[in-house]
Parts: sequence; C-alpha cells; structure tokens
Amino acid sequence: MRWDLLNDGRELDPDAIESIVLTVHPDGTKQVSSAMYILDTGRTMADVPDIAGELTTWHDHQNLCWEGGRVVGVLRDGRCPRGDFRPTPPMIHVWIVPNECGPFAGLVGFGEPCDHQHRP
Repeated sequence: MRWDLLNDGRELDPDAIESIVLTVHPDGTKQVSSAMYILDTGRTMADVPDIAGELTTWHDHQNLCWEGGRVVGVLRDGRCPRGDFRPTPPMIHVWIVPNECGPFAGLVGFGEPCDHQHRP
C-alpha cells in the first residue's frame, strides 16, 4: 500500500498506483501480479468512473476489520472479532498475470468464483 497516495485526488494514474498485489510462491519468492487503483476515502460504487463498461469490475469491501492500516479480520454477526470496521472505497485491479476471471477482476479466480463481481 502507498498510504500517501490515498486521498490525493488522482484516479487511475499509472504514476500513482495506490497498491501493488504480490503473489507469494511456495518457495517464498514474490511476483508482482496486479496494480490496484483505489478511489479516495468516502467515494462509493456510485462514484466509479466508467472507463470500459462491463470489462472493468470495480469492487469494495464492506466487511473488513482494521488495526491501523492492516486488515486483521472480517465482520462476524456484524462485529469485528478484532480491530475496527472500516468500509473501503471502490478499487479496481489491473492484472499483469493471467487471471481466469479477466484482467480487471478482483481477487476472484484465486480461490473465489468469477461471479463474485461488483459492477456499477
């Protein structure tokens, strides 16, 4: 995560990618797999830009528990077992490795079905 790039007013700027997703291989090596662009805090799915219609699958997370800048759990029965609930603003992945669900899918295809998509 590049926390300094959140809330900077720039969207989808290749010179200001908010997060990079790494794949950790069984031998411990890491591979850059995806750029993740994140809209500013307070933005919702109603605010996502239409950059390629159905090809771009924006998503957010409405169930994460945080301690500082780290996810430490998910809501259970509406409560965080640890940390505090904070919804995320919308985000989109741009995969540079093959993803069975497409180049803009969320983390689906990595243990989740492809139909777990959120579109504006």
